[in-house]
Amino acid sequence: MIEIILKGDCLFYNSKKEGLIGIKDIQYIHHMGQLLTIYFTSNQTKKFKKLELIDLFGYQSFILSLQSLFNQIHSNNSYLGAKPDIDKPDDFKSFLIYDQQDSVDSSTPTDISDEKFLEYLHSPDNSILKPASPNLHHSIHDYYISASHNTYLFGNQLSGASSTIGYIRSLLLGCRSVEIDVWNGDDGNPIVYHGHTLTQPIPFVEILTTVKKFAFVASNLPLILSVETHCDVQQQDKMAHLLINILGDSLITQKLQHDPSSLPSPEQLRNKILFKTKNRLLNKEKSISYDDYFTSSENSSSSDLEKRSFSNFIQKVTRRASASSDRSSNSSAGSPRFVDSIGNIPSNNRMSQKLLDLLIYTVGVKFRGFNKKEHYNIEHIFSLSDRSARKCINSSSAEFIKHNRNHLTRIYPHGARVKSTNFDALDYWAVGCQLIALNYQTVDLAMWFNFAMFNGNQGFVLKPSPLLHKDEKKLLDVITPVNVTFRVICGQQLPKDINQVSVEIYTPRSFNNAPLKQSTKTSTEAINPVWNDVLSFSVNVRASMTELVVVKFNLHNSQSEDIIASYAITLANIRQGYRNVPLHDAQLNKIIFSKLFVYNSIK
Repeated sequence: MIEIILKGDCLFYNSKKEGLIGIKDIQYIHHMGQLLTIYFTSNQTKKFKKLELIDLFGYQSFILSLQSLFNQIHSNNSYLGAKPDIDKPDDFKSFLIYDQQDSVDSSTPTDISDEKFLEYLHSPDNSILKPASPNLHHSIHDYYISASHNTYLFGNQLSGASSTIGYIRSLLLGCRSVEIDVWNGDDGNPIVYHGHTLTQPIPFVEILTTVKKFAFVASNLPLILSVETHCDVQQQDKMAHLLINILGDSLITQKLQHDPSSLPSPEQLRNKILFKTKNRLLNKEKSISYDDYFTSSENSSSSDLEKRSFSNFIQKVTRRASASSDRSSNSSAGSPRFVDSIGNIPSNNRMSQKLLDLLIYTVGVKFRGFNKKEHYNIEHIFSLSDRSARKCINSSSAEFIKHNRNHLTRIYPHGARVKSTNFDALDYWAVGCQLIALNYQTVDLAMWFNFAMFNGNQGFVLKPSPLLHKDEKKLLDVITPVNVTFRVICGQQLPKDINQVSVEIYTPRSFNNAPLKQSTKTSTEAINPVWNDVLSFSVNVRASMTELVVVKFNLHNSQSEDIIASYAITLANIRQGYRNVPLHDAQLNKIIFSKLFVYNSIK
């Protein structure tokens, strides 16, 4: 136990005032896990334990901003949301019931000191995010699944670096489906790279070794390896050998005991890896024109489509490259040829039986439409670009929803997105698409939507009931307004230059909402600003699917459009009442000690 005295501008180790201590020293002690007892003697003595906030002067400012809340705890005034006829409007249990709308039991204290109350307000137990209590016993096609596109890339689609870091980062963020593009290596060993581009290859074995190490660090729910196979049969055999030997018992190699009319549940597949690739033997396609191929991804893999988008760029590069034979002669033995017949669609439909044997629950097939003549087995999964999926939504959204009740669907960024930009996932989640594959290396608004959807849920989120049950499909026609209010009270330990908070609300297009954004006034305080501003919204919600409404808190300087800190959460996951909001930087990294304090009301 370390005692610290705050007297005027000085900090002392103990009550004898022996030894000055600075803020950095306290930070170091805090990181060591020491329990701090801090006395504020400038006004009255108060005792705080296990503090997260280290700026003690700012901490006093924060206490003042919550003075009205303290007064409620120790007065006869009823709480903001309390009923007038409750027996003890000033006890802590009533505060939890009526203001926080939390559940209580016999162990919940009726009275609480200022010290304990403040500790509660700052604790993770009082976060704005509802504690996860997932139901993991549905079939996996009943869940939204966090997915990555071109996971090996660490930059743009044409010349960005390829690295195992992409897999590490995605998996540590809770991603449950990663993509691997596998090609023939010149030395006979399969390699991973973005075909027909300037990206550098990585040995397939390195990718699998990385996946094995990090697959279940952030989540032990099932992981899907979405593999684009461009190898010949011999190297496909090597792929199968490596998958089995490196992933071991984690790899699903045979069906489990479960209801054969549906896919197994995430619970049944814990700590398991599913291999997915397109079964070419099921996808013998008629010849198609270049224009058809370029405009419709239903007949292609994502890599093939992107190859077409890159063709003009690559042809220009290769004309220059062909003038220099040194490039090819100096390339490493494991590198692919710079360009393989750009403009020709691969016609090789041969597949290794060893690789086919690993296709158990995730068999890639060609999209053949939703008409009654077409039949998809329960294990069939097709991939569509965001543009092609948009056409399906516009022309046959009801059929799309029906299909997604029993099958997995993967949506990936269109090949024209050469800068690795992402697309808005909300519209595709709204029709039940499970795997929205995003470029994790690009943290744009779409990635914040992904953060909001999967935060705290280990990469699997049960879809809203109307998207699961056909007897509830009529609910999809019902739009109800929801009133959402945020009182932005104050910030704690914020990065410099922040003086304003903006709240933005996003929904699928089908919810028929205009852009929703409001901002607080500016604050003159630097590190611990106080706003106490009320921001109110009326949000149209279709079929009560608040899981598809994303609220984003942006902290910035009023003189700049640059966002310094943010947090995103779905409306379904917001806890009402007085809550702390953890903050993250532009790369989704949590900003230690920084929080926003708000009061939330949803009616």
